Amino acid sequence: MNNFNHIICDWQGVLKQADGLNRELVDWIEKSDYEASILTNCGGDFSKLLKELGIEKTFKAVANPTTENVMKPNKGAYQKILELIDEKPENCLFIDDSLMNVKAAKEMGITSFLYRDNKTLFKKLNKLNK
Repeated sequence: MNNFNHIICDWQGVLKQADGLNRELVDWIEKSDYEASILTNCGGDFSKLLKELGIEKTFKAVANPTTENVMKPNKGAYQKILELIDEKPENCLFIDDSLMNVKAAKEMGITSFLYRDNKTLFKKLNKLNK
């Protein structure tokens, strides 16, 4: 059984893919009991973007270089998102498509998955929930 209650996702490559929004993952998050946030190295106004996509209520917080002036894999980026969501590292799951970012999150004590595709991710999530 897992001990996390908050999922922190990367934007580019996980939630947003080449063919658009990863609707399957967003739907899974929305149906789950987990809170979710975004930690990304993409700049810009994410509150506007999430509102345009109709998913602004899905994510508790967004940390990116535009708003927080930190980037992954710098430990300050992980510390900032943990502050924004008021969580301890051991209560979070981090999902990213960069091995370097996943390793940095693990060093911070955050359970982390390297994202390849939804099928693989959902298998890992199901194992955690057993």
